[in-house]
Amino acid sequence: MSETGGLWPTAYPGSGASAVLKASPEDFEVEEVLGFDPDGTGEHLLIRVRKCGLNTNDVAKRLAEHLGLHPRDVSWAGRKDKHAVAFQSFSIHWPHEELPAISELQSEELQLLNVARHKRKLRPGYNRGNRFRLRLRDVQGDGEIMEQRLNLIREQGVPNYFGLQRFGREARNVESARAMLAHGNIRRVPHNRRSMLLSAARSYLFNRVLAERVKAGHWNRLLPGELVMLEGSRSFFLADAPTPELQARLLQHDISPSGPLPGLVKKDAPTGETLEVEQAADPLTVMFLAQREGRLDAPVEVALHQVCASEVDLLVVTFAEGEDAGVLEEAADDGADADVFADAFEPRAQGADAADDEVDLNAGT
Repeated sequence: MSETGGLWPTAYPGSGASAVLKASPEDFEVEEVLGFDPDGTGEHLLIRVRKCGLNTNDVAKRLAEHLGLHPRDVSWAGRKDKHAVAFQSFSIHWPHEELPAISELQSEELQLLNVARHKRKLRPGYNRGNRFRLRLRDVQGDGEIMEQRLNLIREQGVPNYFGLQRFGREARNVESARAMLAHGNIRRVPHNRRSMLLSAARSYLFNRVLAERVKAGHWNRLLPGELVMLEGSRSFFLADAPTPELQARLLQHDISPSGPLPGLVKKDAPTGETLEVEQAADPLTVMFLAQREGRLDAPVEVALHQVCASEVDLLVVTFAEGEDAGVLEEAADDGADADVFADAFEPRAQGADAADDEVDLNAGT
């Protein structure tokens, strides 16, 4: 379990560059990209906000209390870091003709940017992706080498790890999930806690499989027996052998190797070498039935803008389905995972500990 207390293995060798990330919350900005515009009609409201110093549950609770709703009546597509400037959308069911008066919720922590009607509620994963802008301070290293590394990341992407934040402090959520599953009757565990622990266990198993493939050097290649994921969808097909045609599509990011996100519904499973890698990753896998949902690699657009001699802005754009598919959503909350930042720089220090953010309770299995 030591991997969850530090860095998962990175895909590229060290660049020798280092920087300070999140010296202040304003140094880390994330913009949720829904990928669609509000319909302008319908019984749901999409509320766009800018928040800082609040986690997603905090905002949902404020909206619910102000409008006299249950917190479950407020939904969102994905969670955003508390210790950052975050732009995201929430939805509420509001069949009333008049729009609610919510301007009183405006504060330094929470700014309401737009309210519009929509025909459907937001659900976890109903966003196209996230766009990140990071201010790196006290940057040290060779600028040419850093640019070469970022070019490599643009071409090949990065391992699509779940962030350490999901596992709780010192991976306690994972240990608790092991105990819950070993006990047997998980339905006795309260819904919210059960959802949180299962989410942590699923993410941990996915990361274990991905980490083994990163160490073996085939995280972004197809193995015999691979369940191949189609870009922009959750559709899969079994590839008995990685043909030249499939490898060409892989290089174009039209398809991707996939990893297990175990659940209670059995779906297609990999075979051959791919299955062997997954079964060897962690004994916890035997406690779940196989369900495929996550891509192992994540294509990324990234640009480096020099601010001054020791400061740069790192603009990262990644589009991926699912609330955790974005590569940098939890990038440097607790030691920076093997993502764009960790593969390009070595973080020397971060801002506030992000463990104040609870694991997403909307994400069940």
